[in-house]
Amino acid sequence: MSIKQFYYLLGKQSLTIGIYFTILAYIFLYIFLTKQKLELAIYLLMFLSIFYYFLHLYYLRKSNRMIIQIAQLKYDVKDLPEVYLIEQDQSNVYFFQPNGYAQNIGKIHLTWKGWYLTYYFRGQQQLKIKLKIKKNTVYFKIDEFNIFAYLIKEKNKIRGKILFENKTITFSKELFHEINIFLGSNCIATVKKGWLPVQLTNRFRLNTPIICFLERVNELEKDVILMVLLMIYWK
Repeated sequence: MSIKQFYYLLGKQSLTIGIYFTILAYIFLYIFLTKQKLELAIYLLMFLSIFYYFLHLYYLRKSNRMIIQIAQLKYDVKDLPEVYLIEQDQSNVYFFQPNGYAQNIGKIHLTWKGWYLTYYFRGQQQLKIKLKIKKNTVYFKIDEFNIFAYLIKEKNKIRGKILFENKTITFSKELFHEINIFLGSNCIATVKKGWLPVQLTNRFRLNTPIICFLERVNELEKDVILMVLLMIYWK
């Protein structure tokens, strides 16, 4: 998915929400005209309807301004720095590369069997993992690669681990500071929010979280790290 398609999708979702609130407003208006006192609810619903309609127009214009064609890229995706920008809509979390394309997309969804994390990477490859949730702790296991990961959220603090066969990667966040990711005592990646390079402001929103890999990791390690970040940023 490209960032252009992402903004277009946000616009469609905002329009749908706006129409939903408009229908509710008319229902309450009908009740009001039949002598029921619902003035405040009507005003609130009409305000939300107008707000989401203008939000729809904003993202639609932003999508139309994006001129990103993959055929026009003069460099290989592999040549880009290990930086990903984390965006999300009502359904998915997207890990965009600076060129405006996301090959890593994930979502958390509830089925009759419980909560699952579905992760799409490098084109059409898919990994579906069952999540176990207990109070403020979320954990999962990837039997195929003998990987276990857990995440603990406590107010504004986050901590967690990814256990591989021969190494351990840890996550930590204190209050409103950045997320730090360690391999042993070495910080291999950080996630910052509210810090966006000037050259990317014409494509991404200013408050977009950015993960920057400070040291090289293999594809499996990177994918599992992104899956844990998906659990952190999932609404």
